[in-house]
Amino acid sequence: MCVQADLFQSAVCSSETLVEKSNLKHCCENTAIERTHCFVDHKAKIPRDLSLTSESPAADQCEDFKKDRKAFVESFIFRFSKRNTMLPPHVILAVTKSYGEVLATCCGKSEAEAQTCFNTKVRKCPKWHPIPYIVHYF
Repeated sequence: MCVQADLFQSAVCSSETLVEKSNLKHCCENTAIERTHCFVDHKAKIPRDLSLTSESPAADQCEDFKKDRKAFVESFIFRFSKRNTMLPPHVILAVTKSYGEVLATCCGKSEAEAQTCFNTKVRKCPKWHPIPYIVHYF
């Protein structure tokens, strides 16, 4: 078993708050390889939402993007990676880059044009297949 995984799992299991919040008590009660399998199974069951779209209209997203790009991108990375825990960091960053390009292109347009631009461009962004992380373009 990987020593790093064991150290990570031990650290997680030592936090009662984290164990309760993440429903990992049953995993932490296991030892060694069983615990690792339990963590992997638990992570695989977390629902994924690979959509790039937000509930916010394009105008609101553009306003937030223009107001503070760094905060907007940080928030996007956080929300997207939280919804897609199985994606490796380089994939999350590639999706973020693609979405940033959509924002940069669409946010200079009028409100109606920006929404149309978003609807068109987001559909053209890479669709990331979570396993085995293959990029599909439509």
